[in-house]
Amino acid sequence: MMTRDEISKIESGFFLPVYDTFKKGLIEINSAIEEDGKKIALHIKDDFNLNAHAQKKDNNFHIVLLSGLIPITFDILSENIEFFMREYPDLKEKEAPVALGCVFIWHHIFGHELGHVARGHLSLAKSKEINLIGDYQVYSMGYNVVDEDFSEDQIKTLMEYDADVFSAYFVADVVLNTIKKAPEKKIEEKTLVSLSLTSIFFFFNFLCKLEGKNSKYPPAMVRANALQSHVIKHLSKKTKLSDEELKDIMDVSIFNAYSYLVDNKRLFQSMDDVSLKSLYECESKLQRQYAAFDKVLSEGLEPHKDIKS
Repeated sequence: MMTRDEISKIESGFFLPVYDTFKKGLIEINSAIEEDGKKIALHIKDDFNLNAHAQKKDNNFHIVLLSGLIPITFDILSENIEFFMREYPDLKEKEAPVALGCVFIWHHIFGHELGHVARGHLSLAKSKEINLIGDYQVYSMGYNVVDEDFSEDQIKTLMEYDADVFSAYFVADVVLNTIKKAPEKKIEEKTLVSLSLTSIFFFFNFLCKLEGKNSKYPPAMVRANALQSHVIKHLSKKTKLSDEELKDIMDVSIFNAYSYLVDNKRLFQSMDDVSLKSLYECESKLQRQYAAFDKVLSEGLEPHKDIKS
């Protein structure tokens, strides 16, 4: 795994502070779980691919980010710089939305992988490892909850959805920290709120391209909507914006990003029909399934309970 000095040689000055934030956060988390003899570690692996995974070895958990995440994230956003400059005129320098967007994406990725650990997803994975890209096997969960009989593919999708929901706290936290610095840079709160969702939406869209038709991930817009609703909960009454204003800003932001990708033929949804109606039907079905899945995870399902596998 890479040292901090080795990481500094491949990044552009924005990732290391984020990396240090993650490491500091894990110190606090590990302090809280050390009585159970558990530990969560973060590693950067020298591998020029876009991937990350959570894994369990013995009684310890590891979050591994491939170093390719750093430049590839920049590339994803740089390819859509026209959108960012059009949507956020108060970010006058071209590098600003790309740099800020990368920070939002990295926080989402870290929160997402931590969610796989904290929400007990590794207890459901036969390999004790879940990848950001690529397949993995899960235990057959032959049970009925609220008239839902989940298949393995549905469980994979629901775990990814659940990890997105978990990541919302980390996205909201970095939005709030960035807002504190915004006045000196004359950046509007609504710009940062909007940028956090659009940058991650572009990332979700790129994952659809990599995963192809058989993706275990929900469509990018569905994932963005799920993230949005939970980010609002974490931002509620902590900014100058009301919950209604936050929702309006994010609704418009996601739709504008979606429309931009459609217009430029860059939408890589894992669906044959990406009409808004189809997306709505997909989202409604997933939300209904997730309510049952979340209930099972929250109440515990023996022998797969929390992170005690």
